[in-house]
Amino acid sequence: MDYPRLLGRLLNRAHLVTPDRARLMLGVLASRAGLSGFLVDDTSPQPEKLDVLAADWNGNRPDRKIYRVENGMAVLPVSGTLVSKLGVLDPWSGMTGYDGLMTKLGEALLDDDVKGIAFDFESPGGEVHSQLFELADMIAGSTKPTWAICSDYAYSAAYWLASQCDHITVPPNSGGVGSVGAVCLHTDMTKAYENAGVKVTVLRAGARKMEVNPYEELPPDVAKEIEAELEVLRISFAEQVAQGRGIDLKAVLATEARTINSDEALQIGFADELMTPSQAFAAFAAEISKPASGPAGGDTTAQHIGGSTMAQNKPTRGKRALADDLVPDDADAAEDDEEDDGGDAPEGGKKPSVKDETDAGDDEGDGKSAGARERKRIASIIGSNAAKGRGNLAQHFAFNTSMSVKDALAALAAAPKGGAGLADTMASAGNPDLSPSAPTPGEQQAVEASWASSFKRVAG
Repeated sequence: MDYPRLLGRLLNRAHLVTPDRARLMLGVLASRAGLSGFLVDDTSPQPEKLDVLAADWNGNRPDRKIYRVENGMAVLPVSGTLVSKLGVLDPWSGMTGYDGLMTKLGEALLDDDVKGIAFDFESPGGEVHSQLFELADMIAGSTKPTWAICSDYAYSAAYWLASQCDHITVPPNSGGVGSVGAVCLHTDMTKAYENAGVKVTVLRAGARKMEVNPYEELPPDVAKEIEAELEVLRISFAEQVAQGRGIDLKAVLATEARTINSDEALQIGFADELMTPSQAFAAFAAEISKPASGPAGGDTTAQHIGGSTMAQNKPTRGKRALADDLVPDDADAAEDDEEDDGGDAPEGGKKPSVKDETDAGDDEGDGKSAGARERKRIASIIGSNAAKGRGNLAQHFAFNTSMSVKDALAALAAAPKGGAGLADTMASAGNPDLSPSAPTPGEQQAVEASWASSFKRVAG
């Protein structure tokens, strides 16, 4: 095993993995300089390589399949740490490769014997890599029903993938999902080298060359940059979960990367049903065995959306919820028309990112999409020092207004910390009371909107 290469893939890079697994991986690498044993079991059979298996395939689709098919379901195991370019199809030595899952999913989508695709999850997450994003897009765009069946848990990057499926089941009592966040590990070996009598000198051409390394302390400004990048990644992750599950982005972010137990997952929309794995596989098999029906057959109790046929009389999330949101009823359409005619959207709801004049010079010609700029703006506001102790107001500025980062931080800095101080300030200004006895949450939103509006008038 190439120890330096594996260590390089683990350290100083963002990972979507639970902290426990991150510590485990680091501990194993740090204690095994030869890297034999735990991470790679040299006594286990060598897996078949992707290129070897690919050579067995031809245009006639041989009988041999690269996945297990049960009752019309292609079963794709997702277990252990998720990594890029593992080079094998199946989980091996505690790891599952994005590349193997992509290969199997692609074949299953073309296989006439496969009526649905079941992802069997038991994973704490893993590497951040373009293959993760590509695989998530493949699942979201599947033309066949997809279920995420948690044998136990699906955390972080694993939940990113699960959230793009049509349906998520979690076992009662022991199951878990979530951990919508990101982590980066940095090893500072300076003290250890000093104790060992070793002094490493880093010579640079370019002030920021190799600014993250184990031979020097991590500079505070570099640590802040990494934290900001992780926050952008967290927001992107949360956006995909919110879209895939059909739930509010703020509700996803409010979990603060916690691991969610099965009961809470059901309550907040992170899962659809509590089932043991055997129950879930049986339910999915029954679902895909139902004959497809539609207007032509006179039966409109089911329809095909996002690759999944689900009964209309059952509350659903995921792609169905998203599809429903994309088709507003007449009342919603009328409201949208009124908002378009009136210009600005109400402060109480989300509105498209509107580029502030003070930021115009920064955005022009940078090649970034509007979505990427908006994610960066949100991350800069809610992840700032000024947001500490003013979390609700920071989220209001980030999600419900188009304020620039500069204006939002100035407003946060001017606002008192804590609910009581803010209530006192608003009371002295003649605004509604924000104390616990406030009549309705709507009045609190009105106060926050008034605060933001007042600041924008003062700031010009």
